[in-house]
Amino acid sequence: MQALTIQHESPAKPNFLIIDSDGSKSLLDRANVEWADNMVSGLSRSIANPPDVAVAVFRTAGAADTDVLVDVSRAIKRNRAGLWMIALVPELQRELIDRLYEAGVDFVRVYPAGDIDWDTLIEQWENGVSGEQSTAELLARLCPYMHDNRVEGTPGLVTCAAYRNRLVLGPKRLTSLCETPEHRECTYFKAPRPA
Repeated sequence: MQALTIQHESPAKPNFLIIDSDGSKSLLDRANVEWADNMVSGLSRSIANPPDVAVAVFRTAGAADTDVLVDVSRAIKRNRAGLWMIALVPELQRELIDRLYEAGVDFVRVYPAGDIDWDTLIEQWENGVSGEQSTAELLARLCPYMHDNRVEGTPGLVTCAAYRNRLVLGPKRLTSLCETPEHRECTYFKAPRPA
């Protein structure tokens, strides 16, 4: 498993840019952290003061601003060589992880519902300890037939596209099979019957 080890040019702490529409920046006061509360501001700040690490926070899976945040992540990543791009997501969604990978996002971390403990998280990143997974490794672990039938802004059903999207995948099956490398042993994965 590829670990997040932040390497930067100076012996000082790495510079972070956090794009988070939640506005919880007031909870953290660090000289090496710059905040953006919207996508446009995040993009302009990444150009004006290039960070070592950019973090895009996806607050609601399937929300309308997800497309824009993926595009902004892509633009930030292309703008700065050597930048680590991290996405914080509320839950694993195969389609979103695919898009983040295509956008060049290096790492993904699932954060629990509620407030993010930014102090602890940034300290972990600064010290090379993290709960992130490389986007490529995460994609290899997730079953490619997971299909999210979410209606924007609402919890949705995850179905199995290998079984014509007729099989609803509950939390137990998702965590024990579909979101693990063992998905390759699933009978539906081995003999898919797409719609």
